[in-house]
Amino acid sequence: MTDSDVAADELSFGQQLRVLRRNKKLTLKEVEAMTGISNAYLSQAENGKITKPAPDKLYALADAYGVSFDQLMYSSGHLSRNPLAETQQNEPKTLMGAMLSSKNLTAAEEEQLAVYLEFLRARK
Repeated sequence: MTDSDVAADELSFGQQLRVLRRNKKLTLKEVEAMTGISNAYLSQAENGKITKPAPDKLYALADAYGVSFDQLMYSSGHLSRNPLAETQQNEPKTLMGAMLSSKNLTAAEEEQLAVYLEFLRARK
């Protein structure tokens, strides 16, 4: 969920929210402007005083932070199973598999990969 050196599982939900916000280099006021959630509420959530924000607030935060709504729902305790873990099980295990996975590629990138693959095969 985060790019932090500390595993997300070791952080409280509020700490995870703070890491997500800081990774985006946003202030509480900026998040308030983006989401309509007051900076006081955001501060309370980050400090653990609000431990299970309403799903509509989590949806707005997921959008602002560029993370999965399902993952925030799980981390906050609204979901009992981790949707990210299920997704990761289905992801490619090798660099080549990740490169050839089309879920993050544009149509132009897919076409370029196909052309390059044909080139590599022709060299054999």
